[in-house]
Parts: sequence; structure tokens; C-alpha cells
Amino acid sequence: MIDLSYVLYTSLQIPVLNKNVLDLLRVYHEAFENHLTKRLKFKRPIQFGCQELNWEFLQEEWAAYKYYGLTMALLYLPCMCANQGNIPALEVIDLKDLGDTEVSMFSNLMNVEHTLPRLTNLVKFHLPA
Repeated sequence: MIDLSYVLYTSLQIPVLNKNVLDLLRVYHEAFENHLTKRLKFKRPIQFGCQELNWEFLQEEWAAYKYYGLTMALLYLPCMCANQGNIPALEVIDLKDLGDTEVSMFSNLMNVEHTLPRLTNLVKFHLPA
């Protein structure tokens, strides 16, 4: 569930993320269930250990683990959305010898125009109050 939440939080357009997460999770669950029953010939109800992998279980897992993916999205979005010209050549930088030029490159890494609305949205609508 952590990887699924990470993908949803980093990849969806903001309006889709805010309005359709549960619908997308339902589609995911249906596709997963169909794959298990039709392609892999699992019998219904689908069990993993003692747990039935039904829609209710997926919702419980989402509630329990969505914030792990959200945390990863908050950390990685600035790097994922960086302007290519702002990315320093990390393979040649010695972190203990960073000068003003390299520090400013790191501080300018974020593509504010693209990243800031996404980060603001995640904080405003997806973090617990």
C-alpha cells in the first residue's frame, strides 16, 4: 500500500488526486482481483494468510499506510520536479567542500512553479489535521 500511495501522491494531477482517490483505489482493487481470479486462477474469496483481500481490507490498509507514501512524496517531489539546469553534478561534488556556488545550486533545485502547488495541495488536503 505504501508504494501505491507514493505513486498516487506523486503522479496524479491535483484535481484527480483530491476528488478520485477512492475511485482509483476501487479500480485498482478490481483489476488486482480480476488478475488473481482470471489469470492466476485464485478462488474467491481471495485469502492471504488468514486475511481476505476484499475492498474493505484495502480501505483499511489505505487508511493505515497512506501517510508513508505521502511522506515520501513530500520528500521526493522537489527533486522529481527540478529544472534540469538546476541539478548539480553530484558525482563531482565533495559535500564537505561545498562552496557558495554549490549551495545556491541546491537551494535553487526546486521548480517552484510546478512543485509548490503540488506540495501545498498535499499538505492542505492530505495530511491529517
